[in-house]
Parts: sequence; C-alpha cells; structure tokens
Amino acid sequence: MSWLKRGRRRDGAWEAPMSVALGLGLGFFVLTAVGSVLAVGLISGFQNTVSLLRQKAELLVTSEVNQTLQYFNSAQNQVDFISEQIQRDEIEPGPSDEFTSLLLGSLAATPQIIRIQFVAPNGRLVAAERQEDEVRPLFQSLGDDTEMRRRVEAARDSDKPLWGELLWREEYRQATLNYHRVITRDGKFLGVVSVMISVKILSEVISDLETEFGANAFILYGHDQVLAHPLLAFGYSGLTSLALLPKQ
Repeated sequence: MSWLKRGRRRDGAWEAPMSVALGLGLGFFVLTAVGSVLAVGLISGFQNTVSLLRQKAELLVTSEVNQTLQYFNSAQNQVDFISEQIQRDEIEPGPSDEFTSLLLGSLAATPQIIRIQFVAPNGRLVAAERQEDEVRPLFQSLGDDTEMRRRVEAARDSDKPLWGELLWREEYRQATLNYHRVITRDGKFLGVVSVMISVKILSEVISDLETEFGANAFILYGHDQVLAHPLLAFGYSGLTSLALLPKQ
C-alpha cells in the first residue's frame, strides 16, 4: 500500500504515480483490443455460418428443382414421343400389339408414370398401367369416369399440351399429376395421349435429396398442401378425392 501513500497529495486529493496510470491505460487498451478481436471473430463467424447455410439451402433448392423438372420432363417426353409418332402416321393408335407394346415400353422406362393412355374420340382408351410391381395393358371406355373425361375435353378445347390439376385415382389410392396432348392429323382430331404421374414416387425422389444434403426437403402445392415430403414416400392415410394432399 506504499504506492497509495506516495500518491496522496497534501490537499487530500489522490494522485497515482505515472507507472500506475500507464498500467491502467495499457490494460484498458489491451482489453479494448481483445474485445474488438473477439467481436470481429464472433461477427465474422456468424456471417460465415449464415453464408454457408444460405449456400446449402440454395444448393438444396436448386437440386430439388432440377430433380423435379427431370421427374416431370421424362414423363412429358414419353407423351410427346408417342403423340408425334401418331401425328406422323408412323403408328396407328388402337388395341394392336404394336401400339400396346409402345405404351408398355414407355411405362417401363419411366417408373414415375402410373398410367399412359390414348383416348379415341369415341371415349375408348388403350393404356398401360402400373399396379404395384406389375405393368399391364388396359382396354376400356371412359364411361362414367367424369374427371378423366373432363381432362380429355379440356385438352381438346385448348388444342395445346396441357398440365391438368391434381387428379385423384381411386384404383391407385393417390392423387396424380397429369399431362395431356391432343393429336390431330390433317386437321382431323384423332384423340388425346395422357399420362398420370405418381405423387408418392415424387416423395421418394425428395427423400433421396434429404439423405444427400441432410436437410428437410419438401414441395408445396399451393400455400398449404404438401405435394411431396420424405414421410409421404411411405403413403399417407386419410387421403380421398375430397382431400387430395395432406395439409402442412
């Protein structure tokens, strides 16, 4: 405590020696410098973390978009290929072995397709469909299949390739994405080629992305319906024609 005695003036005021003042000043500057370094490190680390998370999210979304486009485009290309063959009169649509084999081959090459079909103007259809692990031909009439008839008529009226709204199919127990292309030759309407695409298999594709990136990947249909999610790859109970998709 001798330095305190030496530091007190006769008038009662306290005056620290120069060494004490320098020590305190140096300590303050060191503390300020260390604090600044820590603050810069924390801010920099936070920004780097946010940047890495943003990059990972952007990579996930980009991959998800690319995978989804490939998922849809592969099915769409099958419809376009068959339609162009019919338009060029390279194959005659109908219940022939040749045309049926073409549909079955298209279905086998694209596992996301549940059914690919040709609907004639009289409502008769020739199709290839997937039931579990089995691929088989299908010959029937639209009959009272109101929803499918409505989609075919909408495609005919638009006179352009058309992606329809989600279509519930009781025989597959799921909603399907559907694409339709009208066929004409020399101005004459020949029919419509349509494809139904599995929502369940789309969820399997999303599940693979989640495994690859370690992040929760999903696709919304509108604002509050879940079109694809890894959990939906195992099915989802309670879905009907009135509730096509689960709510988020």
